[in-house]
Amino acid sequence: MNIDLKDKKIVYLIRHGQSEDNLRPVFQRPQAPLTKNGLSQAKLIANRLSDINFDIILSSPYQRAFQTAEIIGNKINKSVFVKDFLREITSPKSIQGKKYDDPIASKKWRKWEKTLRNGDLKFEDGENYIEHIQRVDQILTYLKNLPFSKIALVSHGYLIRALIFRAVLDNSLNPEILNKIQNKIKSENTGISILFYSDDFEQDFSFRLYTYNDHAHFS
Repeated sequence: MNIDLKDKKIVYLIRHGQSEDNLRPVFQRPQAPLTKNGLSQAKLIANRLSDINFDIILSSPYQRAFQTAEIIGNKINKSVFVKDFLREITSPKSIQGKKYDDPIASKKWRKWEKTLRNGDLKFEDGENYIEHIQRVDQILTYLKNLPFSKIALVSHGYLIRALIFRAVLDNSLNPEILNKIQNKIKSENTGISILFYSDDFEQDFSFRLYTYNDHAHFS
């Protein structure tokens, strides 16, 4: 399939189903699998998307996202392509799998969380604001240049929100605004958000948000 890179395209941003770490709750691990409920959610979203002729399905390498993407892919007979840059924001390894009320892990999380509001700070091996936004920009450039018109992308809540608001606000996004977005705007497991890459009246091609966190399939 050959399309001009300036042709319109639509990107379905899909959050993974409920994971075991969502349920416990603990600071998420990359290998946390879907719960029984999460598998059911993934089947619901796969059924809902079954009539859409996706050109490609992209997934985070983290197990909860890949399981969700694989269920969608099996439903529509499409392979899943794993992209490491679609992983969730990288928290320090020393807190992953630890309970939220663990005093040491909680203290470390607070130190790391400050680096998401100040790109000059760094804590252990966790991503800071600058590193995360650089990865988000890499993803947006990749999506713009991807020669497909219908794209499914299965990832994580924090990353999806960062993608959406970086696409919409561009360089106006800063650590303070992103922090407010992450704290005030939430998403459901398997919620669907939709970005169109298109032009408009007297406007150049850019990403535009059409839908956020649609989870009507739960009803």
